[in-house]
Amino acid sequence: MLLPSPTDRLILRCWQDEDFPAFARMNADSRVMEYFPAPLSLPESAAFFDRIRREFETERFGLYALERRTDGELLGYTGLHRVTFDGPLYGRVEIGWRLRSDMWGNGYATEAARSCLHYASLSKMESIISFTALSNLRSQRVMQRLGMTRLQEFDHPALPTGHPLRRHVLYMIRTNGYAETEPETKPHCSLTIIPEEEENILPERFEYEGNSIILNRENTEMSNRTIFKPYSK
Repeated sequence: MLLPSPTDRLILRCWQDEDFPAFARMNADSRVMEYFPAPLSLPESAAFFDRIRREFETERFGLYALERRTDGELLGYTGLHRVTFDGPLYGRVEIGWRLRSDMWGNGYATEAARSCLHYASLSKMESIISFTALSNLRSQRVMQRLGMTRLQEFDHPALPTGHPLRRHVLYMIRTNGYAETEPETKPHCSLTIIPEEEENILPERFEYEGNSIILNRENTEMSNRTIFKPYSK
């Protein structure tokens, strides 16, 4: 199986059985899980660990174990995941990360994510999304450093009405050309929104012109699941 390229400081690799204790400790940390419904119990982490490893078998990509090259320390994970919850994002490939709280502030997530986007470009994945709770500014800053464009806000369908984390924000990047540019100059997609407030936007209606994303409202069907609204400043 192909893996994202190592970076100056990091190796993105498959998971090993001996990684699980550190993985479970990270998922039980309330700081790490601040923008998730709750820290994970040991059985919940074990189930998540199994799902990650199964995705590598079915998709040939996944959430990679993130190892520091200098000392072999497991920092967390960064990688690609196919969205499985119901709604317009179902089946899209997202990029995500989760690092130990004592490893924050070193630029590891951004560095590893750039390698994953390079891998996605080489693998002919046309676009990659990312999303997080609206209040999670830390992760949004990573998305912005990657050159992703903020598209819109939405209510996460897996969280109940009234949940403080239900409101999410969606980012996206087109990967064409990502592999050919230096990390500091990755292409930043621009967004054009046609101002027709009464119509709904579904992500599969995206069209591309160069590095611009255009939302095509023609022939858009109503969804009985999550409905996305345009984001505007």
